[in-house]
Amino acid sequence: MTYAHQQSGTVLETPRARIDASHAPILASARAAYHTYRNAHLEFEAPLGVAVDRNTFRGQLIFSAQPILLPHECFVTLEQLEAPEPESPEVEIEDLEETMV
Repeated sequence: MTYAHQQSGTVLETPRARIDASHAPILASARAAYHTYRNAHLEFEAPLGVAVDRNTFRGQLIFSAQPILLPHECFVTLEQLEAPEPESPEVEIEDLEETMV
């Protein structure tokens, strides 16, 4: 993974940041882009992942082995895209009423 930082025409290597559950909007955007692609292309070439803009949450599928990301972009791997989404805990209405009393 390479992030593009322009300093006198050179590209600097930056360590890859792992996307975790706290980045739910980024994961949701990446999954939406991936699933849209999969639904439109039945015999599809699997992407390596999705680059997501942290400001606009726009996702773009990445097929190249060495993607170059802008500083405001993050990369969500194919494994993260296909992993099951964590379930949100269900809260009973009665439980909420007890905490309000």
